[in-house]
Amino acid sequence: MRTHVRNGIGVTMCGIFGFVGKRDGVQTVINGLKALEYRGYDSCGIAVVSNPTVNVKKAAGRIDVVSKRLDFESLSGNTVISHTRWATHGGVTDENAHPHVSKEGRVAIVHNGIIDNYISLKNLLLAKGYVFKSETDSEIVTHLIEDYLHQGNSFEDAFFKTINHLKGSYAILAVSSDNPDTLLAVKRESPLVIGVGPDEYYIASDTLPFLKHTKNVYFMDEDEAAKITSQSVEFFDAKTRHPLKKSVSRVEWDAEQASKEGYPHFLIKEINEQPQTFRKALMQDKKKLQKVASLINAAPRVCIVAAGTSRYAAIVGRYAVSEISGKYCDVYMASEFQYFVDKIGKDALVIAVSQSGETADVLNPVRKAKKNGCNVVSLVNVVGSSLDTLSDVSLYLNCGPEVSVASTKAFTAQVTVMYMIAYTLAYTLDENIPHLEALADKIHQVIVDNEPKIKELAKRLSKSSDIYYLARAINFAVASEGALKMKEISYIHAEGMPAGELKHGTLALISKDVPVVCIAPHDYTYEETVNNVHEVKARGGFTIGITDYANGVFDVNLVIPKVDSLHYPLLANIPCQLLAYYTALACGRDIDKPRNLAKSVTVT
Repeated sequence: MRTHVRNGIGVTMCGIFGFVGKRDGVQTVINGLKALEYRGYDSCGIAVVSNPTVNVKKAAGRIDVVSKRLDFESLSGNTVISHTRWATHGGVTDENAHPHVSKEGRVAIVHNGIIDNYISLKNLLLAKGYVFKSETDSEIVTHLIEDYLHQGNSFEDAFFKTINHLKGSYAILAVSSDNPDTLLAVKRESPLVIGVGPDEYYIASDTLPFLKHTKNVYFMDEDEAAKITSQSVEFFDAKTRHPLKKSVSRVEWDAEQASKEGYPHFLIKEINEQPQTFRKALMQDKKKLQKVASLINAAPRVCIVAAGTSRYAAIVGRYAVSEISGKYCDVYMASEFQYFVDKIGKDALVIAVSQSGETADVLNPVRKAKKNGCNVVSLVNVVGSSLDTLSDVSLYLNCGPEVSVASTKAFTAQVTVMYMIAYTLAYTLDENIPHLEALADKIHQVIVDNEPKIKELAKRLSKSSDIYYLARAINFAVASEGALKMKEISYIHAEGMPAGELKHGTLALISKDVPVVCIAPHDYTYEETVNNVHEVKARGGFTIGITDYANGVFDVNLVIPKVDSLHYPLLANIPCQLLAYYTALACGRDIDKPRNLAKSVTVT
């Protein structure tokens, strides 16, 4: 993950959660905030409105630790905001934790995003005598609001005047002791969703914090603001303050889907959910698939844009689309696509792949492409996300909340949807659906058959300094994804590559007992792949085969069912995920929240 520093301060990505109701909301907010720790967990805080000030408690550290140490539960109130933060560079301090409170304690805010013009605004406030306690860009918002309050404005007027000064991306919640029963919010290029309960409302970065309380939600759109009380929620155009009418949506995720359900970690729960994930991903709207196929066929150039795990899923998809339909697509690293998006032409089709729909590296170039006239299709899990609202057509992954930072089931869903696009392009979707549906049981079989062996194998891998992954053709991306999973959660250096590239440098790193995982389906790539394994064995390497055709050249065979060669990635990826999980477990790692990483990378 690349660190991004803007104007000398660390840019944050985070989760925010607020509550307004007729009952005390502190415990509800504490519990809900924990569901957002996947978005960041280096500091946290809570603000409760009282009179004549707003009570704030915050510190660096994880929610369980900080909430106990500072006794969050000693607070009480029916208007509450909270925040959990992740910084890409520096600034992990008590002072930089949110909420930020104004000089007189009348205003508190939480913020997710980047305020581009914070330096000029900060200089204006410094000239007026305001003192800043943090290094963040967010703190200017509290002082701007309070400055407008000093000028005789109401809290609501002061909030709208403040946000019209801001440039950048932001989701902001603000409260004031002047209006103790009111919470104000604004969304621009950062996610916000409002949950609707009886005489109470919730507002958060996603639905997880309040799913156990309500499934009825409002998804906030770009440049929208909201005024929330226990009685009502009103929506406005953030720039003009014109009232807006919005309809309530209903989410189908259950609260228990976001709990561990008896598993020791979310990651192993989500690995085991993949047979169901796969079935749900197959439940696509055929009219939408046909619309996507039409857009692909009409486009002179098709650019698939993704980052991390989603990019590896996109590479598998590119192979499938090319092999099945004959249509060639390019796959781009999202962080690099921004540098030449202006050169692809307005008739190009951009297909964006993202679990969260909030990944900044994806959103930034997609917005540019959209502005240039390109059509945008998204494969996204979160309905109402920024990417979803930006797209001309969205195909939903239907895999439910993915809580662990390391993505597993979203990969399976993304690959599945890509297969469906390919078959739709080839006019063979209906005849291939039964073949795809049969894979669900095989995915389950891979887990059951290989988990015991992998648990033992992981004890050996946990003592390794380096692990290499090899494959050819469509499975090369699975090797790369397997290596990504291993290094993400075990912190062991891992590298995935096409097997044919082994002799172009990496073979020099193979010595006695160095583990090499090889994905080797018994297909047209098998003999060449096994030849590469012999090269590893000749240097003393320890070889692990993920294969449907066991071979003595492998020290360990992880056998999976025979399937069509194009569908092999859906099965081969499962042992890679299990290897990463049980190796990380043997290493004693924080599996669901690996160091230095966060789930939704909402900064570039």
